[in-house]
Amino acid sequence: MKQERLFRLIQYIYLNGKTSAQTLSDELEVSPRTIYRDVDSLILSNVPILSTKGKNGGISLDSNYVIDRNYLNDSEQGSLLDLLYGFKTITGREDVLLEKCRLVNDVRPH
Repeated sequence: MKQERLFRLIQYIYLNGKTSAQTLSDELEVSPRTIYRDVDSLILSNVPILSTKGKNGGISLDSNYVIDRNYLNDSEQGSLLDLLYGFKTITGREDVLLEKCRLVNDVRPH
């Protein structure tokens, strides 16, 4: 349960940028204190997460942080590529994301 919450916390910040502990606690349905404990756990695990107090403060990830391509297993990567190929078929245009996925995964076009 905690690992899933930590993953969701990182994912939320990665997608939404700097946010407050209260917003994260509302999103993850835990107390702000639990969020602070989770942030401490992530810092101890060498995740480049930052916590700034005061006005304009919040919880964020280092701007250079990227999620490893192993973030998705092979099956999930395949599903995502199928979705992108479907997008190409419907719209008639190649998405930049599809090309990046091809390069990262060394995938040949259908």
